[in-house]
Amino acid sequence: MLGSTLPLDLLSTPVVGTHLRPGTFQDQLGERPTLLVFLRHLGCIFCRECMAELRDARAADPRFPEILYFHLASIEQGDAFFAEIEPDARAVADPSHHFYKAFGLTKGKLGQVFGPAVLACGIKAVRKGHGGGRPIGNPWMMPGFFLVKDAQVAWSFRPKHIAEHPDYSNILKESVALEPAHSV
Repeated sequence: MLGSTLPLDLLSTPVVGTHLRPGTFQDQLGERPTLLVFLRHLGCIFCRECMAELRDARAADPRFPEILYFHLASIEQGDAFFAEIEPDARAVADPSHHFYKAFGLTKGKLGQVFGPAVLACGIKAVRKGHGGGRPIGNPWMMPGFFLVKDAQVAWSFRPKHIAEHPDYSNILKESVALEPAHSV
């Protein structure tokens, strides 16, 4: 999918969720690069940790791309979650897994969900003050990150396990490279 143009049928799919622009998936992609973040489930400690890190990255540099979250819960469940965790977030409710499938995201294997690296990362996340909650969505789903500009996937990150996060400085670097020289 890296370097490819998103299919027109995917771009024209109507979306619903939290703080979205009316219309389709394409309507959610602005003129600037957009980071698509696919969450596992709304109770996931690693998703909460990732969201906090992304919030910090955006606060540290205004050139960080816009973020569009995807989740597997209902609109109402997503609204409640984001109101508590990140009130200004934009998020697409995708309980049918339509977008997850389109981006090639699948369920994790046992070691990707419960392996030693996941346990070690869980301890670190708790030490940072993050907690988990009731799984709302699919606890087996693998997360994913995709940087999109002009309907092109310019960068992607598929974690090796559920607790692995991308290097946020790489996201910023890739996003800035996509911007025209006169912008930002």
